[in-house]
Amino acid sequence: MGLNKSNLPDSILARIPSRERRALGLRAPVAEIISKRKRSQELRRERELQTQIENWLRLHCITTIRARMDRATTNNPGTPDFLFAIKGQAVALEAKLPGRVPSIEQLKMLTALSSNGWICRVVHSIDEAIQAVRLADQTANQSTTS
Repeated sequence: MGLNKSNLPDSILARIPSRERRALGLRAPVAEIISKRKRSQELRRERELQTQIENWLRLHCITTIRARMDRATTNNPGTPDFLFAIKGQAVALEAKLPGRVPSIEQLKMLTALSSNGWICRVVHSIDEAIQAVRLADQTANQSTTS
């Protein structure tokens, strides 16, 4: 009478490191599977928000620097999703889903850029991104007329 590995309860599976579970051919606990799916869906929604913002910027002839999301980045940790300039005014936008906040690295980078005169915003929707761009445009207009 042996132990049936396929029927181990989640409470036991959760205590086994994932590398060991894979080596033993054990499944992940249900809570871990659900968590991974949820995170995957959130990443997809955040990518969709970024694509909407990028398309709007392109539509308005604003050239952006944007790191690819499908590969490891070579940018500095915390680099914002969008870097661009409007009439010489540097702008950085970090796109997050509603309820999400930037990481510590992202906050450090936004703070550093802001202290160097960049307009930095965390946006949670396309509307917030449009507002941030319009604010940057107004700021650039004010500084050129001063």
